[in-house]
Amino acid sequence: MVESSILSRSLTYARINFEGLVLSLPFLVLPVGGKVLVWSIILNVILFLYKRKWVNCYDFFTFSNRLFYLVLFYAIHIIGLIWTRNFDNANFELVQKLTFLICPIVYYSFRNELNQHKRITLYLFLIGIFSMLLYCFINGFYTVWIAHTVLLHPGGYFPYYNEFCTAIHVSYFSLYVSLAIFIALLEFEKSSHLKTRFLWIFLILFFFSGIYYLSSKGAWLALALTAIVYLIRLFFIKKQFRFVLIGGSVIAGMLLFLTLKNNPRLLYFKEIWVELKHPDKINPEYSSDQNNGQRIYSLLSSIDIWKAHPYFGVGTGDALDSLYFTYHKRNLVELEKKKLNSHNQFASTAIQFGLLGLFSLLSLFFALFYESVKHRQFLICAFALLCFINMLFESMLCAQAGILFFALWYSWFHSVTKQDSN
Repeated sequence: MVESSILSRSLTYARINFEGLVLSLPFLVLPVGGKVLVWSIILNVILFLYKRKWVNCYDFFTFSNRLFYLVLFYAIHIIGLIWTRNFDNANFELVQKLTFLICPIVYYSFRNELNQHKRITLYLFLIGIFSMLLYCFINGFYTVWIAHTVLLHPGGYFPYYNEFCTAIHVSYFSLYVSLAIFIALLEFEKSSHLKTRFLWIFLILFFFSGIYYLSSKGAWLALALTAIVYLIRLFFIKKQFRFVLIGGSVIAGMLLFLTLKNNPRLLYFKEIWVELKHPDKINPEYSSDQNNGQRIYSLLSSIDIWKAHPYFGVGTGDALDSLYFTYHKRNLVELEKKKLNSHNQFASTAIQFGLLGLFSLLSLFFALFYESVKHRQFLICAFALLCFINMLFESMLCAQAGILFFALWYSWFHSVTKQDSN
């Protein structure tokens, strides 16, 4: 009887760990993206069906649950079919954003298992980011060494962002790495052993160097602002004045490094500032860094469309068509030729669904900040800030890399904090 009981407990433990590994797999392969990530989510769905978790889905729709906000955002895309004209684009949107429907339901159903394996999920995500970033360093520097061309960095042979990162868009990979930095920072706070702390310091510096070479303007700004919030948290809530001093010195040192030798990556910010101060001098056809002026005109065109359809937008599938038509009407030839989107998620949502969509999108961030304050979970706050700022510079929920990142982490945070409220 004793041996049978031990065997039964062992099998139960192995089953729970297997389920936790399957549920955490998408976070490991998130930086890889593509079909690998899609298949990892399909495995989650297969596990959901096999375990008959749909039986408990009634709770998801009846009890107060902020995970439902993501499903509601997807539902608005379905409702938008009523007044859309381009059903091909609309169907593509619905398929592309299907994870907004899948992830909340699946992760809510497995919330107990996710809570038991939450540290494993975080560590697998860090392993995935570290592996992809290491590949970027090897590939980037090897490419430059083979090419024997001096690129942007004035100090020698250094890779430009499109040579440093070839597997995924730099803006979204920078977002992933930024979140990994704050996960590592929080783990550093918890660690007590000297060797473990040195490991976390190494990872933080490695991730910071990755952010530098990825050269995403939005990521730099998002990381800086979130770091300031992190220091404020340490000072006023944690009362860890030593960490505030060290962290402030590190941030100041990094900013000083960026300004040394007239760093070309910092020139992007100077160009944007000049163009914002003198918008009448912007040439959308020949912008100084070839996209700043164009993005500004793209945003202005998006606002014009929203003004024409303020409440319900143009529909699920007509956003890009309306934008291209506005480019043509305003004689923005380069923007029309490049088929440039809004490069601002709030503007993209406003075009599609007007105030209805904007309210739904902002409610997602309200839910995140509420959970962060309620459960005193800074990582949720960091995720929300990073995504919010990224959405000011990219149409994040119009690209698969942004959709999957947001859907996975949003669903995971709300599922875990529900069980970890104490």
